[in-house]
Amino acid sequence: MIDDPIVEEVRKIRERLLAEYGGMDGLMREFRAIEDAMRDKVVRLKPRKPTKTTPAEL
Repeated sequence: MIDDPIVEEVRKIRERLLAEYGGMDGLMREFRAIEDAMRDKVVRLKPRKPTKTTPAEL
């Protein structure tokens, strides 16, 4: 397997966060709290109409 420093860094951060918040349940509670605190800052865009494509455009 190839060693990827970015993947290793992400894994270390994930493990640190899981330890800090007491596992996945605690981490998800923290994410939900952040989401609730920032609810008024979320941008919601109107859906766009789909465009038709032909096989030549794919």
